[in-house]
Amino acid sequence: MTNSSSERRYDSRTKAVRLQLQELMLAYSPVSQNSSNRAAFAQDDQLVFAQHVPVGGYGSACACCGRRWPCPRVESLRDAGHYIR
Repeated sequence: MTNSSSERRYDSRTKAVRLQLQELMLAYSPVSQNSSNRAAFAQDDQLVFAQHVPVGGYGSACACCGRRWPCPRVESLRDAGHYIR
């Protein structure tokens, strides 16, 4: 029995990276900062998070940019310094 494409796309390492990103986004949520600029940045981050997914799991091509996943855009979201603006 073979894995479906969604099972390959969201293997355990991919899920761990995506969970880490969600935790960072929540920790630096604009709700606590009460700033429209931070809300706009958070919206952009969510869009990048939704678009830059692996085609076939960790280390495969990114569906958006074609680079190896986690691609540079995803890596920038993994850096906590990214959220301090």
